[in-house]
Amino acid sequence: MKKVSISTKRQITIPLKFFTMLGFDTEAECMVRGNELVLRPVRIMREASSQSRFWRI
Repeated sequence: MKKVSISTKRQITIPLKFFTMLGFDTEAECMVRGNELVLRPVRIMREASSQSRFWRI
């Protein structure tokens, strides 16, 4: 566990160790779970082709 500061603009800095270990890039998902704030990296799926956005069943 690591204690972080919250700026007057409500910003935090994710410690580099956690940032790297969890694979953060430029965006994070933020949610409330019980009485905790959860941040996790956004996973971006790269398109294999121009038609990959359509799901096949």
